[in-house]
Amino acid sequence: MSQHILFFVHGMGEHDETWHEKGLGVFKSAFNDFELTRDIDFDSAFHVVPIVYNDIFKETRERANADFAAFKMAVLGSIDASDAASQQAVSGELDKYADLIGAGGDNFIWTHILDVILYRFSNTIRMGVDVSVAEQVLASISNHQHRTWSVVAHSLGTSVAHNTLNSLYNTGFPDAPNGPIGKLDPLESRCNTLAMIANVSRVLQRSDAKVYESRVKPGSASAGRLCSYYLNARHKLDPFTIPKAFDPDIWPDSATFSTERYQHLRPSHISFEFDDLSRIHDLDHYMENPRVHVPLIRSILGRRIIGAEEYRLAKARFDSELRSDSVERARSLLESKLPSPSGNWRNLLASIKRLL
Repeated sequence: MSQHILFFVHGMGEHDETWHEKGLGVFKSAFNDFELTRDIDFDSAFHVVPIVYNDIFKETRERANADFAAFKMAVLGSIDASDAASQQAVSGELDKYADLIGAGGDNFIWTHILDVILYRFSNTIRMGVDVSVAEQVLASISNHQHRTWSVVAHSLGTSVAHNTLNSLYNTGFPDAPNGPIGKLDPLESRCNTLAMIANVSRVLQRSDAKVYESRVKPGSASAGRLCSYYLNARHKLDPFTIPKAFDPDIWPDSATFSTERYQHLRPSHISFEFDDLSRIHDLDHYMENPRVHVPLIRSILGRRIIGAEEYRLAKARFDSELRSDSVERARSLLESKLPSPSGNWRNLLASIKRLL
């Protein structure tokens, strides 16, 4: 059996090519918990590819550190006409967080907030990110023809993954700096499982690529759907996933929904101390819950690979190990930080600042 390519797409903040290792480690260890996956040689079954686009944001943050006024002017000048109504709000948000820029360095909150603003509103930055991700994905697919592949996207990476796939299969990237990228055909190659972990794709959606309406949805390739399975993981206490949440009703249609090709995964566990609340958003924290890693394993290897009773026991065992006074204190603190579900991208930024 040929290796299944597993792409990991990172979110906001500083990342390098090792960013995925904690989450991957949790996923690999989960294979030891089940009878039919225990004997699988993970490294023989999967070819793991971390996708990194942080260099684009890092270069931009360095320009902001050097000359904030020029940086701000460039960002506002790269906002699309469709987002013109948000220009004043973007300007205000940049000013609000400008004092977080360190003397020659980056503040942790600033890196996260700036990444979100830049990707959502700067056409130049967003296109650079999407092209970079597309090139990395295509390079792996081209080098490993006839292999199946899946994407595990985290946080801001869920928006990046959606937009990149949407463009790849609709228009391609004709103006890519390293040469035009033609559009792909889902009948020839497409994503098996799109796992959107800490999904913020809807709150960051653009008017020309709305996440409920685009072709990035599960179903058959003949119907133009761009993945076989779509896993939407949103922790109940992760504040970043609450404003304008990805929470469709019987999506994308009743037939697809009834076959569990779309699954809304809602973990509620806490496995960290009350003084480390930002862990609620981390990839590995999501992945350690069987309610997340079992659907991912099943979507790639088949539902029968983990039986219903094994799944039930795994959830019960996991839940029994998490109860403590510290966990309950963390739960109370997180509940006090949850934003309004009717919020928008500005509420997302505020949540980042409150939590980090």
